[in-house]
Amino acid sequence: MSLSFDCMEPGPNKTESLARAVDHYMNLGWMEDLVQRGEWNIGWRMPHPRGLKGCAFFASSEVKTLTGISICRDRSEFDDFRGLRAQCALTCECRSGQVACPRTCPVAIE
Repeated sequence: MSLSFDCMEPGPNKTESLARAVDHYMNLGWMEDLVQRGEWNIGWRMPHPRGLKGCAFFASSEVKTLTGISICRDRSEFDDFRGLRAQCALTCECRSGQVACPRTCPVAIE
């Protein structure tokens, strides 16, 4: 699957623009944008290409590509990242009994 970051600068600046996006995201600039301005930016002055917000933003293929992290994956005991399955149960397609999923989720259909 090819990702489209149409909101990035065109031409030779695209690599620099993507590097800025990764840096902005990894250094929690997205959190500052969200808390201070209510903006769901994937990079510096770069809104999410599909306009996603909330759990859909964090679970998007664009954010996964930039960070290499899926908010819906199980957490291992050696992992510093704590997933958001409990907070994003619908987006993560949680089922009752799955790791980190609320008990109130539907039971898995077999």
